[in-house]
Amino acid sequence: MLLPEIKALLFIMAISQIGGATGTSSTTPVTTLSATYSPTPGNSVLLFLEIGAAATAISVKDNLGNSLTVGPTINAGAIHYFSYYTVSSPSGVTGYTATWTTSGVSSITLEEYSGNTGGINASLSGNTATANSGTASLTVNIDDANDWVVFGIGAGATLTGTVGNVRQSIGAGSNARQVLMDNTAATAGAAVTGTATLNPGNWIIIAIELRLTPVVANVPVIAITQEYTWGGGDGW
Repeated sequence: MLLPEIKALLFIMAISQIGGATGTSSTTPVTTLSATYSPTPGNSVLLFLEIGAAATAISVKDNLGNSLTVGPTINAGAIHYFSYYTVSSPSGVTGYTATWTTSGVSSITLEEYSGNTGGINASLSGNTATANSGTASLTVNIDDANDWVVFGIGAGATLTGTVGNVRQSIGAGSNARQVLMDNTAATAGAAVTGTATLNPGNWIIIAIELRLTPVVANVPVIAITQEYTWGGGDGW
């Protein structure tokens, strides 16, 4: 039986979206791009980078020089899409900068979250998708109840989010268009979907899971199979 204090803690734990930012080179090919944002220390930040060129040597760092962790990547035609994240933001961060080789039009979307005490799972099964159509959509299954999934969707055409919560969007005025969305479900193993519509064309999606429940390692059970004598007496 759980103690009342533990029950109360489990009841109030929840993942929350805090805020975010965007950055775009508009229609100008570049080899570096920044987005200004100051997350709360300890919170997580997810960042999606779209580059309209076959870029290499890509690096994404905060203004303090800390490299973000590389998440899933996917390409579709001229669209090259990358994801990065930091589980616990350090104090003093005011922005993020991506650098690479081979210039291309580009954009950044990023979002801050709190409460994902189980960390970040960037390895969900089937967490990327691409096609050429008028609907960009991806469905994944969450590990635990009330986990969140953050979807980065990139395309050459303007995207309109239809399933999920739209947090950041880059549309007309940029040739590297994106929408950042999130969604959740209250049941472990449930299907969670992110969907956006667009004028038919190439699109790409990356999904990353924010986990509410920490992963607990299995602890082996040690069986006691022998009786011991204590102080000359019998057994215990």
